Amino acid sequence: IIVKNVRQWESKYKFLNSEYVVGASGQNLANSDNQGLHKRQAEVLRRFHKSEINVLIATSVLEEGVDVKQCNVVVKFDRPIDMRSYVQSKGRARRVGSRYIIMVDEKDQRACGDDLKDFDQIERLLLSRFRTVNNPVEDDSIVLEDLEDIDKLYPEYVVESTGATLKMSNAIPLVNRYCGKLPSDIFTRLVPHNRIIPVNDSNGLVTGYRAELLLPINSPIKHAIVLKTEMPNKKAAQMAVALEIRNASNDYSEMVAEPNPTS
Repeated sequence: IIVKNVRQWESKYKFLNSEYVVGASGQNLANSDNQGLHKRQAEVLRRFHKSEINVLIATSVLEEGVDVKQCNVVVKFDRPIDMRSYVQSKGRARRVGSRYIIMVDEKDQRACGDDLKDFDQIERLLLSRFRTVNNPVEDDSIVLEDLEDIDKLYPEYVVESTGATLKMSNAIPLVNRYCGKLPSDIFTRLVPHNRIIPVNDSNGLVTGYRAELLLPINSPIKHAIVLKTEMPNKKAAQMAVALEIRNASNDYSEMVAEPNPTS
């Protein structure tokens, strides 16, 4: 009601189109009132997905696995009291440059700040562990110390529309950016999976590495991206196969490219 009144009071807010959704108890779904709430929720979410609504006000029902499109601003009126609430609410702000805002009583500021530090550390640890498991580190025996040397290993690509350069040293961050733009819900991990393939000589000694990259299930690129060129170490193979995606999708370069993207 407040948002709708603000539209009437201030012309600069006329672009706001708001709606709300509330949760219904799962054990009473047979109840006709709850069935009506379910139906209304589905209709509101459909309109939000189609951008007919651009402000969605909700209870914690949207932290319970409901599929909501990427948002550029998420405002949480009640501070997250556990890791689940933090991750699920923050996960709605997945657009590049999006903002996640928590409103908190002044008396709870310190406690909230301490909780957020803990949540952030746990999140970083989990993401680091997951990426390490699914993305091999490079060989200690062969190290590429200079980014310029890395970029010389594989041809770079310039996106004509923006002038951005896709190259070895920024290939992995750009793949992560691409995956982050894919539609998802809390059950979908937007993390690419790498398979490193050793190349052996006639004596069985490893002479280099190739790689395959499989993107998340929500990507339109369903097949594995295959690197056929041999690289000197695992990390270089991982970078090169990430650069190969540009040949698998006409839209990929446009989606990730910005002028002079950096890692």
